[in-house]
Amino acid sequence: MLALTLLATLASAAESGPTLQADAAFTMFDQGLSLLVKPAWKQTLWDKEGSLLLDGTHVTPGAWLQLTPDFARAGGELSFSPAAVFEIRGHALATQYFGNVNTIVGFEGQEDSYGPEDREGQEKNSGSTLRAGVAPILRAKVGSVVVVLAGERQWVKLTSEATNEPYWFEPESQLLLSHDETITSGTGLLAWSGTVSDWELITGLLGTWRSAEESGDSLLRVGPMVKAQATDSKISYLLLVQPHLKDRVFGPSQPFTAVQVRYAL
Repeated sequence: MLALTLLATLASAAESGPTLQADAAFTMFDQGLSLLVKPAWKQTLWDKEGSLLLDGTHVTPGAWLQLTPDFARAGGELSFSPAAVFEIRGHALATQYFGNVNTIVGFEGQEDSYGPEDREGQEKNSGSTLRAGVAPILRAKVGSVVVVLAGERQWVKLTSEATNEPYWFEPESQLLLSHDETITSGTGLLAWSGTVSDWELITGLLGTWRSAEESGDSLLRVGPMVKAQATDSKISYLLLVQPHLKDRVFGPSQPFTAVQVRYAL
C-alpha cells in the first residue's frame, strides 16, 4: 500500500479545497488490477510558498474507496503535514474479500510455502478485515535529487468463519499473516527529478521492506522506477520493477512489477 502511494507526497497543490486522486494500477505477484478513488478536502496551514520548512503544509481528511478482483475496501484517511519535509498519514479501513482466485487461503505453519502453485489447489475463502495504520514520511529535494523515507505500522484483524488455520496469505502485502497481525513497513526512494521535453520525470531506485510480527514473515525488494507526467496534465504514469532480495517464495529472477496510471485533481 505504502510504496505505490509514496510518490504522491512529492507534489501537491498548495491551495485549500477539494482534491481527488483516482488510480488504475496493475501489479504482478499477486494483486492484479486495482481501482482506487480518494476524494478529500485539503486545508492549508501556515503555508509559505518557496519556504524550505513551511511550503505545502496542510491537513487533509478524506475517504478511501478501492476495488480489485479480490476485494472491496472503504474507509477514511487523514494526512497532516506540519512542515515541508514531514508528513504523517493515518487510516482506518474495512475490507471484504470475495473468496475467488487470490483471496483468503489458510496455512497451518509459519514455514509453509505460499507461492501460486501452493495456493492453486487450496480452498479460497471469503472474509473481512479491519485495519488501521500510521505512516510518517520524510522528504527532501536538493536540486534535481529527491529523497523520500517512509515507515508504516499497520494492524490487521481477519474475520473468516471458513478459515480455521492460524495463518493466511495476503496477496496485497505478499506476506503470511496471523488472524490478528501487526505489519511494519519501510520504503525508501532515491531519485532524479527533472523535465525532458514536455514531460516531468522522476526516476531512481525504490526499496521496500515489510515484516509481519506474529507470523515472522518478511520481504525485501529494491529496483528501478520511473514516473512520468506531461506538463499541465492531471494524469501520471508509473512503472516499477523490484527484484526480490529477500523472500520465502520469489527470487531475484521473479521481480515485483507494477504499472500505475493516476488521475489527480
